[in-house]
Amino acid sequence: MVGGLIRTARPKQWIKNLLVLAAPGSAGVLTHAMPLLRTLVILVAFTLASASTYLLNDTFDAEADRRHPRKRHRPVAAGIVPVWLAVAAGIATALSAVVLAGVVLGRDSLVLIVCYLALTACYTAFLKHEPIVELVVVAAGFVLRAVAGGIAAPVPLSELFLTVACFASIVMVTGKRIAEQETLGTDGAGHRAVLDLYPEGFLRLVLGVSVACLLYTSDA
Repeated sequence: MVGGLIRTARPKQWIKNLLVLAAPGSAGVLTHAMPLLRTLVILVAFTLASASTYLLNDTFDAEADRRHPRKRHRPVAAGIVPVWLAVAAGIATALSAVVLAGVVLGRDSLVLIVCYLALTACYTAFLKHEPIVELVVVAAGFVLRAVAGGIAAPVPLSELFLTVACFASIVMVTGKRIAEQETLGTDGAGHRAVLDLYPEGFLRLVLGVSVACLLYTSDA
């Protein structure tokens, strides 16, 4: 059960939270004790928040996952982890993230963590089924991480940094969706229903425009 709970929290996905290092790393403050400590705290807070998202997502999708040939093996859908336990763990990790950010880092970091949790909750509940909107929401999650690192350190966040963070996030999310379409083919909708709602070539167009804007902004 413990192993299933850990699997449900998706440790492999936690690497995304390293984006909090972007702003303090580019500012060169990670060699200083206090900025490093504050950055590590926000890293842990976002790791807890993302674990909470996956735990609650699997409880929300448990019935649908049981009818899926691959997802039915997820711990909650398979009955390895009881729904009540996954919900309790999800709430506990979310509250831990909020308390850690608020008490140790202050109001601004608290607001960012709460925004991230609210955004991912809306994504799990209904936004993941909305084409284009779901791209923006997932990309916004990456941007929130990058901004949170700068706020926690704290270091100034330039307009250039924010613009690059936005377009780079869209590139990452769109690239992943294209890879899913190409890898899964006609089975793509079974993995992610929204994939069938994108017109042919649309994602590549978004990717091309985003890359062009990213390169232009980086050279500016």
